[in-house]
Amino acid sequence: MVIAVGLALLFGLAKSDIGALLLLTYGGTTQLAPAIAAALASKVKLGAVPAMAGIITGTVTVAVITFAEIPIGNWDSGLIALAPNLAVTLVAELIRRRLKRPVQPEGAQPAEVTAAA
Repeated sequence: MVIAVGLALLFGLAKSDIGALLLLTYGGTTQLAPAIAAALASKVKLGAVPAMAGIITGTVTVAVITFAEIPIGNWDSGLIALAPNLAVTLVAELIRRRLKRPVQPEGAQPAEVTAAA
């Protein structure tokens, strides 16, 4: 939160255009949509780290589009930034699931559970 306020202050000092600041805010808020949608499921399957990685990626993309004044026509920077947000979220979630699963050597049998008498 402190970082966001600091960035908003720097942006306000660098560019005194309130309209651009509002667009940056709305574009950044848009990046929460995939994580919120995943959290609304009856069983949440998206991890916190992949969700945060996607939000950060999308927010940085919005900032780059806004600060670099990249011409995007009538498109919203938040909508454009959803593509890298979703891509990073998906890849990070696949990595998280892969690391979570125990890997057994090829040909190894699962350990047997014996009941103690």
